[in-house]
Amino acid sequence: MRRRLIFTCLVGSALLVALGVCYLLLCRQCTHKLSAGQIVEVFLLPNEQLLVVNHVLDNDGSFVRSEVQTWTISTHVKTTILTSPMLVRSADVSPDRRLLALGNSTGTIQVYEIEGPKAIWTLTAKEDLPITAIRFSAQRNEIESFAYLSTSANGRHTFRSYWDLDSGKFLRSEQVDEAFVYPPSECGDMLAQVTRGNVIEVRSRVGNLIIREIETNWRRVNTLVFSHGCEYLAAATGDLEGGGPAPRFAMVHSEVAVWQLSTGKKVYQHNCHRAGVVSLSFSLDDHYLASGDAVGEVAVYDLIDGKTR
Repeated sequence: MRRRLIFTCLVGSALLVALGVCYLLLCRQCTHKLSAGQIVEVFLLPNEQLLVVNHVLDNDGSFVRSEVQTWTISTHVKTTILTSPMLVRSADVSPDRRLLALGNSTGTIQVYEIEGPKAIWTLTAKEDLPITAIRFSAQRNEIESFAYLSTSANGRHTFRSYWDLDSGKFLRSEQVDEAFVYPPSECGDMLAQVTRGNVIEVRSRVGNLIIREIETNWRRVNTLVFSHGCEYLAAATGDLEGGGPAPRFAMVHSEVAVWQLSTGKKVYQHNCHRAGVVSLSFSLDDHYLASGDAVGEVAVYDLIDGKTR
């Protein structure tokens, strides 16, 4: 009886090791190491280019600098196009993929023309708080920034600032007495945001009516994004580990999923990453979906044939 128990334990341990090796091999096949630090955002550009904003860290995990890289998907060649000593906390690209905005920990936003790149504006929020998120709004032709403040005396507040997308002129600022998660994703007349219980709620701008509720069954939703045709919604998860200048995510559970909005059905799912996924981006033709994780790895999925690039 004792020998049988020992044998069963040994077999079980061997199977766990084998599964772990297979999992790591699978991840190495479908993700690519681009950064020695943490990815902030990824964006699919035309001509099979991936733009990656990331933090470079030293051996003990301390922040060194922020970098912006382009990565050619077909050849896997990467080029660093921008570096900054500032801690970039958020980034976004304009809908036409012409402009890049970087929000840092000092409350300023640098806006560049990606071609070049060429610096065109330095935007400063009146609240002088770290920029937690940036969004180009095609609907309102504005750049919108989000900053979050939590104090024991005044509670939790989100500050929003707006600039004109054509001129970079400051337009207005407002304060909302609520905890900041991240701005809702928008596409056409729809908005998507995460509600309690990590349910994704899709609403119409007109009348604020609920169009679709998506149950993720995840502990947390890290990011979500519409496809450019507004037909699909992608989201990603990853369990919080903590530490470092930006959130890190442990290899506990990481998943990328895509839902068709007309039916609410999950049409694509991938568990490729070994760390929490922090950024997603559809290509302009919705053919590809890129994802970046907290340990500097990216994956590009072909949504037509289900393969990775």
